[in-house]
Amino acid sequence: MAYQRQPLTVKVEGAVTAPGAYSLPEGSRVKDAVEAAGGVSEHGDTASVNLAAYVEDGMTVTVGEEVLRLTPSNRININTATAEELTALPGIGPVKAQSIVEYREQIGGFTSVDQLTGVKGIGVKTRDKIKDLIEF
Repeated sequence: MAYQRQPLTVKVEGAVTAPGAYSLPEGSRVKDAVEAAGGVSEHGDTASVNLAAYVEDGMTVTVGEEVLRLTPSNRININTATAEELTALPGIGPVKAQSIVEYREQIGGFTSVDQLTGVKGIGVKTRDKIKDLIEF
């Protein structure tokens, strides 16, 4: 009896267009699995994924999200950023980010970095960590 190649089932998740389980022929590579899932999404980052590796039956391929790296020359506008964008700031998680958005709406927008200490959960230390990474 001749050996028949069986398809491999691979789960592709994370920052891809169509996450899910895909059947691929033996000998397929991670790159093929990502392409089967519609490719990397707009904010996907394959830096931590070995696209050249062979896939194995039952494996999971996870494509990560691009990490926003903030520098003083690449600032976040505190008056227009979404809560999600604000979480890229050091020390700002989803709850504090939402508090920034709500406080911004109450005061009509930030005009000074010192106003950040009026946001619940943000003290002088947090303000000093993010002051060079934001703009108005």
